[in-house]
Amino acid sequence: MKNKTLSCHRSVSDGVTFTIIMPRKFSNEEYADIHYVYGFCDGNAEASVREYGRRFPAKRLPNAQVFIDTHRRFRELGLRNHHDQNRNNIRGRNNQILQLFDVNRQLSTRKAAQQLQISQSRVWRTLRADHRKSFHLQPVQNLHPGDAERRVTFCEWLLHESENNHGFLHKILWTDEASFTRRGVVNYHNLHVWAHDNPHEIRPRSFQNEFSVNVWIGILHNNVCGPHFLPPRLNSELFYEFLNTSLPDLLEDVPLYWRNGSWIQLDGAPAHYGLIVRQWLNTNYPQRWIGRLGPVLWPPRSPDLNPLDFYVWGMLKDKVYATPVNTREQLILKIEEACNEMRQNPLQITRAIDSLVRRCRRCIAVNGHYFEQQN
Repeated sequence: MKNKTLSCHRSVSDGVTFTIIMPRKFSNEEYADIHYVYGFCDGNAEASVREYGRRFPAKRLPNAQVFIDTHRRFRELGLRNHHDQNRNNIRGRNNQILQLFDVNRQLSTRKAAQQLQISQSRVWRTLRADHRKSFHLQPVQNLHPGDAERRVTFCEWLLHESENNHGFLHKILWTDEASFTRRGVVNYHNLHVWAHDNPHEIRPRSFQNEFSVNVWIGILHNNVCGPHFLPPRLNSELFYEFLNTSLPDLLEDVPLYWRNGSWIQLDGAPAHYGLIVRQWLNTNYPQRWIGRLGPVLWPPRSPDLNPLDFYVWGMLKDKVYATPVNTREQLILKIEEACNEMRQNPLQITRAIDSLVRRCRRCIAVNGHYFEQQN
């Protein structure tokens, strides 16, 4: 009697008929064998059952209908179902990766791979396919309440003067001080040693003998004024002495055209706005100085608006710390050499000052907040 249960099939062995309960699904390998045997038997389903049992006695035995259905499915659909499923799985996994970085944009690819239990290269490929790139975070000074408004006010004034007074930006003596230490700030990512074999060169970072110098530099048009080495602890009296005795000598090499009617810019360091300093500024730069309590207020915490901060110091420190510094005298010498080298490229200084127009416009566009991270 024929068994009508779809999950069963009949098998004949030595004249004895018996029924075997079969699972509904087979593995991919089993389906491949089923299709192969069906073709070997020229499409005879009953013969295929017997041949399959002879070839694979230890495997589950499919019934005749399984052979017929498997061949029809392969003939009509080929492997599309299998490929579509794989594509869906890949698409789903890619969406998981992208959603993970949508939630946490600072997540590392290594942690993402661990969380999703996939390879890190898979994470990289998915992010690149979505045209995502890795960008470094840029540290900036924290703005205090009211700083943004003061930055906008200063930028609007500077743009107005620049538009109505040709060359105004180059008539300002931009100034700043910076501290150079023995170890400095070294970008190790840019340090390389090219060789056929690894020389295993090292770069010491910790020293028992530490030293530093406090450096003043100014730029007027395309002229570098300085460096001048200030005392390590600067106050108003010492800064006044520098302005009164040293600054005139530092400006001697600047053409008279740029010195006449020039302005001077100072930031809000305490030594810059003592009474004795402000009196000197009002006498030597009447209504032509920018600073704290000055005729034009310098916006605090605005290194992105001072060419010394966003250009000069970075250039100098890259040159000074390209090789290790062993003594204070060597540090001073390397700073002087770096300034002399900068003088050989006056066009770069001019471009840095000219970029203030673009920087001021961008600062205004973001309502006084930091804009460099948007570059």
